[in-house]
Amino acid sequence: MVSDTQSVDKPATRSPKRFRFYLTCLLLSCSYRCLSAAPNPGTRPRATPRSQQKRDHGSGTLPQIKRREASVGPVLKFIAIEPASPILYGPLASQQLLVSGAVTDGTWVDVTRNATFSIEGLPLVKFGSPSVILPVRDGLTKLTARVGDLRASVSVAVNGAGDEPPHDFQSLVQPLLSRHGCSNANCHGAVTGQAGLKLSLFGYEPRADYRMIAEAENGRRVNTADPDHSLFLMKPTAQVTHGGGQRFTVNSEPYQSLREWIASGANFTDRKGSFVTGLKILPTDRQLSYDPKTSPEMSRQQLVVIASKGNGTLEDVTRKVKYLSNNEGVAEVSPDGLLSLHGGGDVAVMARYLGKIAVSRLTIVSGAPLPISGFPPPRNFIDEKVFAKLARLRTAPSGEVDDFGFLRRVYLDVTGQIPRRSDLREFLHDSRPDRRARLIDQLLESSDYVEFWSMKWADWLRNNVYFTRPEGQIAMNRWITDCVRTNRPYDRMVLDLLTASGPTFTEGPANYFRISGNPLDLATATSQLFTGMRLECARCHNHPFEKWTQADYYAFAAFFAEVRTRRIGEDPKSENLEIFDGTGGGIRNPSSGQVVPPRFLDGYQSGLQSVGLPLRKVLAQWLTAKENPYFARALVNRVWGELFGKGIVEPVDDFRATNPPSNPELLDSLAREFVTHGFDVKGLLRTILNSRTYQLSSMPNETNRRDSRNFSHHHPHRLSAGQLLDAINVATGVPEYYPGMTGLFRVAQLPGPQVGSYFLDIFGRCSRLTVGEKQRGGSMVQALELINGGTVNTKLGQPGGCLSRLLSSGLHDGQIIEELYLATLCRSPSHEEINRSEIHVLESRNRREGFQDVLWALINSKEFMNVL
Repeated sequence: MVSDTQSVDKPATRSPKRFRFYLTCLLLSCSYRCLSAAPNPGTRPRATPRSQQKRDHGSGTLPQIKRREASVGPVLKFIAIEPASPILYGPLASQQLLVSGAVTDGTWVDVTRNATFSIEGLPLVKFGSPSVILPVRDGLTKLTARVGDLRASVSVAVNGAGDEPPHDFQSLVQPLLSRHGCSNANCHGAVTGQAGLKLSLFGYEPRADYRMIAEAENGRRVNTADPDHSLFLMKPTAQVTHGGGQRFTVNSEPYQSLREWIASGANFTDRKGSFVTGLKILPTDRQLSYDPKTSPEMSRQQLVVIASKGNGTLEDVTRKVKYLSNNEGVAEVSPDGLLSLHGGGDVAVMARYLGKIAVSRLTIVSGAPLPISGFPPPRNFIDEKVFAKLARLRTAPSGEVDDFGFLRRVYLDVTGQIPRRSDLREFLHDSRPDRRARLIDQLLESSDYVEFWSMKWADWLRNNVYFTRPEGQIAMNRWITDCVRTNRPYDRMVLDLLTASGPTFTEGPANYFRISGNPLDLATATSQLFTGMRLECARCHNHPFEKWTQADYYAFAAFFAEVRTRRIGEDPKSENLEIFDGTGGGIRNPSSGQVVPPRFLDGYQSGLQSVGLPLRKVLAQWLTAKENPYFARALVNRVWGELFGKGIVEPVDDFRATNPPSNPELLDSLAREFVTHGFDVKGLLRTILNSRTYQLSSMPNETNRRDSRNFSHHHPHRLSAGQLLDAINVATGVPEYYPGMTGLFRVAQLPGPQVGSYFLDIFGRCSRLTVGEKQRGGSMVQALELINGGTVNTKLGQPGGCLSRLLSSGLHDGQIIEELYLATLCRSPSHEEINRSEIHVLESRNRREGFQDVLWALINSKEFMNVL
């Protein structure tokens, strides 16, 4: 460092002693916090200020809720068999049975493995395993399951037991290719295939796959005369070299199925009505008890998957589908559909079969019930929905964050910067009971809010000079800022954007069609931004995790087929483009080669081209309509994600059946309120910020320590690159200077990412090049920049900065330490933190150097770098 009389002109190098002090300070201010260790997001105890002011500590201790004593095992009210009316079609049919017990506390438990089964009358079915029935002869019989003194019965029908077994490609071969990963994107389902074999992704095109396997290269992959020597069998069993390794063994069940198909002639055999029309998974939506210690059966759950065929028949495909759990920390799923439960929480399990998907949404609870009457009183409908979900999960919310933590959090979320010490004192001296609500209103009316949320919109819409040129970027920034400042209703804002025409250098929203320069890119951006759905996968093939097909994607893109651009002026190099609507043209589906008519995502199509309006205006009116099921939900989830660090649907722009919202009732209520109040974005922010849910502490309690999805406590998340740099500037009292820019700027005031800043670049500022771009996580380069980089070190002792003013103010050491904590962490230090800091200052070469170390250590703390 430097002496009291020296100025700081360049970064100082940290000595080993100071690095040890850095670690000590981190332990002092953050030893009780574990921000990087999920699922426990850490704690934030608050020390009493030296003024002894009394305040809420944001405790995470469990509210005084009286629990009922847990029973030794589940007490069942009744049991039920699923499916309710099993039907076995054909000689190869089978049916997995599921026996569920209704627990007295309202949950369910799988008791299939505890049940004994009996069949009345003639033996029309037999058991292939303890809970799987197989056909014997046609007819109707009764099956009964018993668990202790409880019993349940269902009627079982058998049809076609004596028919010739089917050996068609779709029934026997295609499901195995998908289940064993052969048609995945990293195998033969890749765009160019693997080793000369190209299959459709997840088996969406069975005829094309059949031709590749049975007919391509003179049919060398199958040998109907000697099935066991078919390459199609020898490669997956690793009898010959196979890049994908061994997928199954000789004489295994999949081997025998494929062998039977080859031996029967390796035919496609498109049986009438054999195609799959739908998929159902059981249980579909259920709350399960989890208590493996007292009841081992409560740690497992069997799934049953049934496919509907075009001929009206049903088929149990439980052991043919491909499963995927979206939360393996809560539940893992085996290839046979058996879930292993690991703890409480939500999980969605997807089953995929021949281009169809089904999802089972399960809530796993453990422990004794928590009555919601013991929760803190809700402030609005948000708290009601969140607390109701927590009560179902038997999880209690944390206590309310204290005033210091609330102030820092709301400033960062609304304005993008931390509060100054004067802001802290003004707020703390306000004794009115509604001071938090008043502060929220004040911040939402500030110019800082306008600038910060305008930058967010510019990031989302990708207003980058690379696409728009400087004049277009300025015009679009001006339009975005005007929308945020006037609180333009969201539906009107999007309508203006999607219908904009004219010169891009003067008509800001027209640049949207310059950023995405063709109908396919416009379809991708529009769906992801304004419906929250990523259709991009369907550009090349049917969506692997959603219902959208390639035809849906190109029909949606057709709404932008009329958009045209032309240069303005006689200069052939002019970069000022005019956006307008032309006539003719269209979008071709690459699979069919046909021009596709425009169609909304909900399937409606009739009369779109006869309404006399440009197609994109028709799309904009449908998209922004109050009745649209996607539009409002996408925006409220995006805003929620900005405030909580994660969305109700996460990622925030990835709505799909296989990625359900963590709290559907909350998402629906937010969207409904948003629409009812005229798409008022500022009103939406005000509602969320005033909720008790938003103002919960980040300190977990004994019931919510593992919760990372249901907002039982605030989820700590990293400051964005801009927030962090502005926070450093506020904490040190030294502004940042940018090349080519004159004046004092905070990051939200910069025109775009073209303004040079090494700090912003390495901390992952939004480049505005891709839709839905995310901030990069922590890295060694970021750590080194904070520890020994120029950005922090040159500001520490800058003349006129915060520390220099404090040192010349006449305050004693303890007072200066408190001011530094207020300037950085926005809270008062504990007595221990003051003592440790004072000791270090005394042991330093000089007073200034010691306080520079204190300020440096606070800026490098996790508490400073996170929204808590």
